[in-house]
Amino acid sequence: THILQDAKERKTRSFSANGVFNFTSLLLSSEDNMLYVGAREILFALNLSDISAAKLQRSLTWKTPEKKRDECSFKGKDLQKDCFNYIKILLRMNSTHLYVCGTYAFSPICTYIRTVDFSLVKSDAGEIVTEDGRSRCPFNPDYKSTAIMADGELYAGTVSNFQGNEPIIYKSLSQGTALKTENSLNWLQDPAFVGSAYIQESLPKGNLVGDDDKIYFFFSEAGKEFDFFDNTVVSRIARVCK
Repeated sequence: THILQDAKERKTRSFSANGVFNFTSLLLSSEDNMLYVGAREILFALNLSDISAAKLQRSLTWKTPEKKRDECSFKGKDLQKDCFNYIKILLRMNSTHLYVCGTYAFSPICTYIRTVDFSLVKSDAGEIVTEDGRSRCPFNPDYKSTAIMADGELYAGTVSNFQGNEPIIYKSLSQGTALKTENSLNWLQDPAFVGSAYIQESLPKGNLVGDDDKIYFFFSEAGKEFDFFDNTVVSRIARVCK
């Protein structure tokens, strides 16, 4: 514990875990006063009253099966770097569950976490309930992506293929066909997503139609409007009308 020099009454507390790598996702949850953390092959639930208190911490592992790791290596990826499950999406689904996606050795999948006991949701047969993570979660753990939940729908900015050259903005409908940007229109030029936001602007407040609500994506990309010898990287904001 370190005491801030200019505020004696305030303290900073640190969290660390031995043998854990790549803390890639954070979710600050005011609903249950928790900080959820996604890392490589493991997730943590930390109580905000003291994130350093071991007795208040919970964790769960979500490892990649050896078969998947072998397939990843066979496809030319680094077994000791690429072929693990890096948690890239960690969002609150509703009052009882979190939604989580991982790269899963270049074969992205998503699943659900029950917050009451911080466990992965399983079927009656004892298998982890999973969904295809393509178009939601990147294949490559190094790729910068973003995702946000808005009224039960997932909006993601990521890449949709193994090679990582098909960037998309994607909306996953709970019922019906998912929506995504068309690659042929070249709306996105090698983007690096840094964040997203859900802005509720519909009136009156609580309007169920939500026809003026918006999702914003923040990213940088190659600016094709600049006719320079080298690509010029520019910052962008993209708006999706919900």
